[in-house]
Formats: sequence, structure tokens, C-alpha cells
Amino acid sequence: MTASGHRWALVLPTVALVAALGTPTAAPAGIAKRCAVAKLRAAAKQNAANLRCHWRALVKGTAVDPTCLGAAKAKFLASFRRIEARGGCATVDDAGSVEASVDACVGLLVSALPSNPMTTTTTTSPICATMSTTTTTTTTSMPGGTTTTAPPSAVCSSIGGSCGQCGSGQCVAPIPGIPIGACVEPVALASCPGGQPDCGPDEVCVSEGSGSFHCYALCF
Repeated sequence: MTASGHRWALVLPTVALVAALGTPTAAPAGIAKRCAVAKLRAAAKQNAANLRCHWRALVKGTAVDPTCLGAAKAKFLASFRRIEARGGCATVDDAGSVEASVDACVGLLVSALPSNPMTTTTTTSPICATMSTTTTTTTTSMPGGTTTTAPPSAVCSSIGGSCGQCGSGQCVAPIPGIPIGACVEPVALASCPGGQPDCGPDEVCVSEGSGSFHCYALCF
């Protein structure tokens, strides 16, 4: 997929964790790349571990076990310490921001898959929240069944395909292990070297490769 002369090498920051990887520092490209890959792998593992805590609680019909979540967090932080101890990372001391992005995406998935039909209002934290407006899902009982109405969302799963209702939406490939894509309009806006905070409402910061980051409007 191409946009404004850029060849897309799209990686979402927390959908979209790349944007949460802090302020760049000088590091050899090859070493910095290996570090980024290792950090994304650690984030993907924490995402999977957190989701396991949630589905186990759902199976048992209990609240999520804080010990389970705590163990996942401890393993993630230890992994980040080992990765940064090797040196050469383009960003450092960013475990907290990456963890927050993972938590936000897990929360989005959990809220999107309720165990019972109900009317809910969900507010997500900043990074993954860019992909979905504050939502109110209404379930109406009708003869012969129920009808559920949900608001538009920029979350997509057909990576590389068309999406959304804006007429030109493209589904951006998610980070490995994070089963969420973002539907964007394929027109680069302002640059976002500082990550998601540089983008406006209903925009997401996207890595285009070679250290280039731009905001793209979400397609709902």
C-alpha cells in the first residue's frame, strides 16, 4: 500500500506500540532493529499473557486474578531489562509506556467481547482509544430475538484490504501478536516523530519505515 510517495511498511504504534517506544537515541541501525524486534516480541507475549488471565476468569465466572496479571507484568518488565542491558536500542526506559499500550489494547478486546448481551459504555485509554470512539452498545429485545446496534469503529482485521465507510479505507497491518488492525485513509498528514501525541483526534501515528512517522486519519 502506498501513500504520498511513501512505501508503506506500516506498524501501528499500541495498535500502536511503536509510537510508545520513547524518544530515539543514536544507535547502529542493525542493532537498533534487533532491539525493536525483541521489544515488540515481549509486548506481544505480555498481550497474550494478559488475555489468558481474562479468559480464565471468564471461564471460572470470577474477577480477573491480580496475581495472574502481576506475573505477566513482572515477566514483561524483566524481559525489557534484559533487552536494554544488551545496549544499542534506539529507545530506552520505555517499558511503562509500552505496557500501558498493551493494557489499552487488551481492554479494547475484552470490552468488545462481552459475555452477556447488555447496554455498555466503554472508555479506552489514549492509544487504542484513537481506534474507537467512546462507545454505547444498545441491545434491544424484539420478538424472535434481539437486535444489537454498535457505533462505527476503526478496528479492522482484513489486513491490506479495504475497510470502513469513508470510501477509501485501508486496513493497516498490526504488530505480530496483537490481533487488531486500524482502518485509515491512505493520505499522510502531519509528521509525528513524537508518536501518538503529535496526532489529532481520530488520527493514528504510523511508522512508514526508515525512521519516518506520519499521522493518518482513521476511517470509521
